[in-house]
Amino acid sequence: MHSTSSIGRMPTLALLSVVTMPLDTAQATPRCTGPFKGTCLRPLLRHFDAAGTCAADQGPVSESGAQTLTLCWRNGATVVGTFDPASQSWAVVHRSSHGKVVARSTTVVSPTGVESTFNRRGRRWIVRRPVPDPFGFDVTCPNGRTETYSAGLILNTPSQPRCIGGIVGCPPGPCP
Repeated sequence: MHSTSSIGRMPTLALLSVVTMPLDTAQATPRCTGPFKGTCLRPLLRHFDAAGTCAADQGPVSESGAQTLTLCWRNGATVVGTFDPASQSWAVVHRSSHGKVVARSTTVVSPTGVESTFNRRGRRWIVRRPVPDPFGFDVTCPNGRTETYSAGLILNTPSQPRCIGGIVGCPPGPCP
């Protein structure tokens, strides 16, 4: 028998793998540069202006198995994921430093990886993180093109939440 506190543990860890990286990349860069400058994610996340240090505030698991994970940056930008145990998925909202919603996604955890689907203004982006390469990801762009980013590229590039949506190393801590 599973306790209610363990129900959300696997999905929570999976979402953390979607939105976290090693602690040495915790500083956010407020513009999209380097290998991510020309990505198809740039138009989706261009208004996500996370900057400064960040924290990851993981809420408790409710009796139903629901849970919330909040990533917050010093300038007020946030990424909030809410786990729905009925659908085994996360609803994720990216907000700018001014509190404006700039992107929404649904994230589903499967045995093969984590898949996030963003819909914005009639366009769709699908971001997949395979289990064998949890820091690498594939993006299916609105035009059908696929972009692939390896863990080596991600781990050796300064953190750029504006380009890739908050994939940074936010240490555990409270959010306002």
